[in-house]
Amino acid sequence: MKLKIIVILLILYGVISQESLFAQDKDRWLPPPFPELSRELLFLDPLVFYNIDSNNARIDLYIEIPVSAIIFKRNSTIDIFESSLEMSVTIEDSKDLNSFSKVYNEHTSFTDEEMKSEAKGSLYFLKVFYEKPGNYKLNLKIKDFNSNREYIKQDSISIRDKSNIFFSDIMILSDYKIDSEGKKEITPLVNKNVFNFPEFYIFFEIYSNSDTTINKEYTYRIKDDKDKIISESSFYYNLSAGVNKEFEKIFFYNSQYGIFKIEIIDKATQEIVVTKRFVNFPHIMKQGRMPENIHKPRN
Repeated sequence: MKLKIIVILLILYGVISQESLFAQDKDRWLPPPFPELSRELLFLDPLVFYNIDSNNARIDLYIEIPVSAIIFKRNSTIDIFESSLEMSVTIEDSKDLNSFSKVYNEHTSFTDEEMKSEAKGSLYFLKVFYEKPGNYKLNLKIKDFNSNREYIKQDSISIRDKSNIFFSDIMILSDYKIDSEGKKEITPLVNKNVFNFPEFYIFFEIYSNSDTTINKEYTYRIKDDKDKIISESSFYYNLSAGVNKEFEKIFFYNSQYGIFKIEIIDKATQEIVVTKRFVNFPHIMKQGRMPENIHKPRN
């Protein structure tokens, strides 16, 4: 009898140990060799674009949250799965005063088949607002009403004063297409993780206050977190007056895991005109389906 009890306890211990290991793995975003990094459950990419005729800049806030982080409840009446999220966006200026605050209610629904295909994907949202030049702190809080769980994330926003020639922020793209009518369609890579992308695209705008076309040469550099240059190349542009929309393909044949950045430098002055951080980490998430309003066509 005593031996039987010991055997049962050993079996129970084995079950508990396996469940514990499974839960630990399930809550990791990065598998080994990154066990110390917790899984990310919310991604932000606030991007600043400018208007030649206005002092205010437009901020496009892209938001990504994995489907696995959200509870979907079945609506048996119409046989779909539904999520219910509340997004609170607050922007504070350099004096910690609220410059913008708004609450958005977001509802997403999937059929049975969609739920299976989207389970390892993400939900994407785009919020747009306007601010004058300055440095800001962005606060985002997402509440999942189905689980009563909250996700909180912060980021910084810098809106520069205009000059004769100036840049928007850099948007990293996982895809870039031109349709039969010549319209450009972009797919933002909100989590900025280029793992398994031997090449990716970037999009940015260059603004010129000149009345004539200006020839400019820029150098782009990719650096690692130790500021070592990984790759370098040049762009040549004939900048017309107003807004110039530019797309570039970035080749990133790099097996090194870590944090990287892209710098674009004015070749004539050696000034860094814009920089963008991205990462290269293995992960279990796949690129999910984006709503059409986030595939923003740009002519």
